[in-house]
Amino acid sequence: MGKIHDLREKGYNGPRPFQVDYMNAFDKRKRVHFKTRAEAERFLTTIEAEVLKAKEGLVPDWFFNNGDEEPTIGKLYKRYLEEEIELKPKHSAQITRRRILKGTVDRFAEAKASQLGLGKLKDYCVEWLKSGKSENSFQTYIRALKTMFSWGVKNGYITRNPLNGYELKKGVKAKEK
Repeated sequence: MGKIHDLREKGYNGPRPFQVDYMNAFDKRKRVHFKTRAEAERFLTTIEAEVLKAKEGLVPDWFFNNGDEEPTIGKLYKRYLEEEIELKPKHSAQITRRRILKGTVDRFAEAKASQLGLGKLKDYCVEWLKSGKSENSFQTYIRALKTMFSWGVKNGYITRNPLNGYELKKGVKAKEK
């Protein structure tokens, strides 16, 4: 994944001649400089492990943009409402979106965002359908939750949207009456 370069071979005479060149969890190229090769090798080993964890959703605490600990889904929802996000131009649509979110957030309120995986979502869908509700309504709720997580990523409250891997179904038809 990453590579160590000895910049002295290219004529560099500075205090940190060893450069580690790697791709972070967001696929952005990063370069870090070190005094010794041993420091560079230690860093490369550590960062590769952390990047793999981050890509799998096992995000370490230091990885958050705003320096805070990862919020629970309930706390993220409260921040989302406090900042008066304009979701739709119509006021009634905004109220409906918040009501929809409230029900889903209550289900996962104490979980951290990175703990909400596709397996938990599938279990929730099974419970949803067993209770007699339609798949269309489930898709609506998940779409609202996905929007909230995207907002959280954009504002630095969470590092990634855990629902990015969830494919929203399009064109699900309601059962005939």
